[in-house]
Amino acid sequence: MIGVLLLVPLGYRKQPVKAKISDVTGTRAIDGTVYQNTSGRPLLVVVTIKHVRSAAGELSVVDAYVENVTPPTVKVASVGFCLDIPVVTVDTAYLNLVFAVPNGDYYKALENVSGGSTTQLMSWIEVEL
Repeated sequence: MIGVLLLVPLGYRKQPVKAKISDVTGTRAIDGTVYQNTSGRPLLVVVTIKHVRSAAGELSVVDAYVENVTPPTVKVASVGFCLDIPVVTVDTAYLNLVFAVPNGDYYKALENVSGGSTTQLMSWIEVEL
């Protein structure tokens, strides 16, 4: 018996993994400032946020928006901290906001806090994929 092996292309060319990791904390904010991905590759964004609340029912949320127009209005991710229990001491949580940004798209992170809650940007890492 003679076998025939057929190779069928999958229609794409595998690209080398670049995975350039950049700490851009000093040039980013969670106040709604708009940025654009001009890297030529998709980005994976990892934002670490410190949330602090000092009373029951207070809320601190940070939302990520990505879109191919500016300002971006499509919410793609959200992290928040809210407990509806009495506060004995100040409650603190560190949470990661993770989202992808296609090349050429605009993106922003926007905080939303109530009462005496606060948020603080701890780090903003961007990975070129």
